[in-house]
Amino acid sequence: MPLFNSDKIAKLISEMRKAFERLQILSSSEKNKFLENLDRVDSAKYNFIVAIESAIGICNHKMASGYRRITEMLFRFCLNKVLLILNL
Repeated sequence: MPLFNSDKIAKLISEMRKAFERLQILSSSEKNKFLENLDRVDSAKYNFIVAIESAIGICNHKMASGYRRITEMLFRFCLNKVLLILNL
C-alpha cells in the first residue's frame, strides 16, 4: 500500500496541467492586447496560482505521508521534481 493517496496526487496533477494549458493559450496573444484585457490578466493570475497551489499540494501530501518534519530543502527538492516530471 502506498504511503500517499494516488487519487489525490492525480487530481492535483490534473489541475496543474489544466492551469498550464490555459496559461499557454493566454500567452499566445500579443503582449499589449493581453495587458489591455483585464479579464485575461486576471485569468492568467488565477491559473498561475492554481498551478502553484497544485505543486505545493503534491509536495505537502507526499512529505506528510513519509516524513515527520518537512525541511525547506526537502520541500524545494520535491517542487523541482514535480516540475521536472511535468516537463515544466
